[in-house]
Amino acid sequence: MDSPATPGPPLPPTRKTGGEPVIGGDGLGVATLQDFWSWAYSHTLDNALRGILAEYLVGLALGVVGRTPGSNGMPSTWSPPRG
Repeated sequence: MDSPATPGPPLPPTRKTGGEPVIGGDGLGVATLQDFWSWAYSHTLDNALRGILAEYLVGLALGVVGRTPGSNGMPSTWSPPRG
């Protein structure tokens, strides 16, 4: 019996563009990540997405979206700007 492969270290999160391919069983691209996002997340007023959309809008207002990659792409702490 073969032993299972030992997993390596976790991959660091990277910001996706949407142009990344979704690869089919034959090794060819069948769609893009943007196609998936459009299919899965177009109904922005759905209960499951409303909080995520609100968090994104607050992040935009605070100017912190995309600064620090994390579990949700936003910093976990915020300090008001000085001055």
